[in-house]
Amino acid sequence: MKVFKSIIAICTLCMCLTAVPASAQYGKPHLVSFGITVSEVDAWNNVATVNPGFKLRIGRHNDLVNFNIGANYTWMAAHNVGAKTSEKTNVETMQHMVTPNASLHFNLPVGQKTSLYAGGGFECGLQFKEAENYEGTGILNKTTLAWKAKIGITGRHYDFGLYYKHYLKNNQIFTPEAIEVVEMGGGEAPSSQLVGMGWTLYF
Repeated sequence: MKVFKSIIAICTLCMCLTAVPASAQYGKPHLVSFGITVSEVDAWNNVATVNPGFKLRIGRHNDLVNFNIGANYTWMAAHNVGAKTSEKTNVETMQHMVTPNASLHFNLPVGQKTSLYAGGGFECGLQFKEAENYEGTGILNKTTLAWKAKIGITGRHYDFGLYYKHYLKNNQIFTPEAIEVVEMGGGEAPSSQLVGMGWTLYF
């Protein structure tokens, strides 16, 4: 899990570097805001993804409801560990994807500058490059579909949240055939879920 801890550390550093001063929060917020997802990482078991991208927020951060649409570049990797006694680990790229997404947030304003929120949405993954080790194996789905539940804190210029992502059956990271082979061999089926956190900077 060292690699996942490193990814989370990078995400936290990005949050610190992109924080907007409180003085920048004054003024009337825009109804539509463009944002850059500086860091979004998730993981579960031996799979992790890194997802920079952009978002369009329709509705102000302190409105009761706002709608978010966007697209991310997704780097997906497997974290393989050798012998249990070995400290060496190997991070192996699996595929590269474009992931359009949409979500609805319900906000609870805390003053004029900050809101707490809970929401959910969907994410579609479209593969544009499969890693060489996986080409022609039929292990990975070329398209994925997942729903996401998210909680977080947001302001005029930022959004930080924690989320749970669950892939729909037959649209998971791994194909049904690959999952069936693992289960028939007595192994644990690849996870259909990921948990993560993300930081978006709005302009």
